Amino acid sequence: MNHNEHITDYIIPATGTVPPTEPLHRIRHRMEADEVPTVIVADENRPVGVIRWSDIQDACGIPDTCLARDIMLSGFPTLNVNSPASEAYASLDLVDVDRLPVVNAGGELVGVVPRAALLQIMDGHGDMQALLNQPTGPQIRRAFTVRPGMKVFSMDGMQLGLVDRMFLKGGTVTGFMVTYGLSGRGHKYLNFHVVDHLEDKTILLSIDAEHFQRLPDMNA
Repeated sequence: MNHNEHITDYIIPATGTVPPTEPLHRIRHRMEADEVPTVIVADENRPVGVIRWSDIQDACGIPDTCLARDIMLSGFPTLNVNSPASEAYASLDLVDVDRLPVVNAGGELVGVVPRAALLQIMDGHGDMQALLNQPTGPQIRRAFTVRPGMKVFSMDGMQLGLVDRMFLKGGTVTGFMVTYGLSGRGHKYLNFHVVDHLEDKTILLSIDAEHFQRLPDMNA
């Protein structure tokens, strides 16, 4: 574990932020359309809360006229862009979200760090860069290039779902979970042997859509 490693290399764009005045029904539609489990609530580009899909589900009895500020989780931790990985990792115990907002010195949102990335960095036997430097060939490099939120496509060009989280065993990434279907309610586990190649924020598999559908569903 490298306690001095910073989170800078693991920040991804905070896409899909909503203002505190965003109506609940719009947030629900956006999360369903984008298949994302969490959205950041930002006021003038400053994070003030997060909304999880579980919050949307719990709000089923609330009129659709309610706003983001009415159901958002406030008082959650934010990370400074220069935060060490150890500090960011400690924040995971404070809130159950899949990503943490990252702010600059002025408190403005600059991106998010996925929970899975922090778990990868801080897992017992070394940091991400150390694993990348191991002589394990493209498999481990591919593993650490895959990030939560990436779109997954079959070899025949069909979008299958989104990367939800990564799995580790003994400090090694073994595979990743893909959420698919309405609101990302379906979950399938994939290992990296079925990854053909990566294109920016897209993963192209070496299996077709029919093969993917035959894979067993997993509990979230």
